[in-house]
Amino acid sequence: GTFWIGLKDFCASFAQLYVCKIPNPSWAHAELQGEWRGESAGGCSNYDTVGANPQWSITIGERPVACLVCLAQADARGTDLDGDGVEDEPFPIGLSVVYKRGERVRKLYASDWCARTAPFRNTREVSLDVTLEPRSGGATTTYTLLPSTFEPGQERNFRIRVFSDRPVEVAPLR
Repeated sequence: GTFWIGLKDFCASFAQLYVCKIPNPSWAHAELQGEWRGESAGGCSNYDTVGANPQWSITIGERPVACLVCLAQADARGTDLDGDGVEDEPFPIGLSVVYKRGERVRKLYASDWCARTAPFRNTREVSLDVTLEPRSGGATTTYTLLPSTFEPGQERNFRIRVFSDRPVEVAPLR
């Protein structure tokens, strides 16, 4: 539905506003399941262990592809996995798209990043709206999706959804 409210009343009634982007129903969609667990909970690029995080390749064709990539961590409400007697909260999470020619990220350099969510936020979900451009004149270009928590050792299940205006190929990187 639709409603109208004046700005003054809106500001008096609401403290936060969330804007969500709903992809076109005709867009391609891929859903990926993963987890940060044990060694695969590598943390962000501030740490040498960033390359241990789960990663996926995303391959595009000869034309630019508009993508909406969403990273959602499992809901922590009502859990106390660390046993400290305090309900768990979302970890600070982030998502990067990097150009490593489809290789796993071992170490990140500023020139590798194509897009990333920043800063890391204690929220259940982050999203990235990016246009992936063909590179190097070949028939395909492969990027790497790198989800991470801010600090190493933060364990949780997560889901990545990739919406794109053209078909893309998404595959886990071992």
